[in-house]
Amino acid sequence: MRKGRAVFTRDGVEIQDQNHPALGRLRADKADVDSVITTLVQGRTADAGRISFPDGGVDVQYGQNSTPGVVKAARADVDGVNTTWAGSRDAGKGWMEFSQPGATVHKDGTQDRGTLSAGKVDVNGLNTKWAGDRDGGRGRIEFPQSGITVRKNGGREWGTVAVGRADLNGVNTKWVQGRTADDGGIEFPAAGRARMTVRAGPDRS
Repeated sequence: MRKGRAVFTRDGVEIQDQNHPALGRLRADKADVDSVITTLVQGRTADAGRISFPDGGVDVQYGQNSTPGVVKAARADVDGVNTTWAGSRDAGKGWMEFSQPGATVHKDGTQDRGTLSAGKVDVNGLNTKWAGDRDGGRGRIEFPQSGITVRKNGGREWGTVAVGRADLNGVNTKWVQGRTADDGGIEFPAAGRARMTVRAGPDRS
């Protein structure tokens, strides 16, 4: 019965199986070499992880169905990453999904949308239900179907809009007043739209 053999060539040693010159398998407790040229590195079992070296780079897979595997490293220095999602090591934290329209930030390892924190955001457009300050206890702007609503103190009360100039087609309001509480104002009572009550400010003479 033919067995495997070691052939000493000019370049080194070839391990051939029983069907020599087909290459065979070398088993050892430890191998100390300067370099390895191979198409595949795999664990000892058929379901273990393996690394293959195609022309395009490196593939990490596991199992008999060549399922993509996991690479664990303290740091990765790469020019680019192509992935469908990226997350923390703890699957219960935030993660980012890269879909066809763009990117979506999720929280708590779920599909719920999370929070994006940044020093500055430069975008061409913003679609959102509301916008507010960082602590959540100050003013906020909501965007309902009818237009814009300004709230104050993190609650449901209407807040104040401060602008240099407003160009509007119409104004619905209970009263109009100067910038300070001591300035005069105009009230619009429910008794009639045409009737106005003018409240004078303090005597400034």
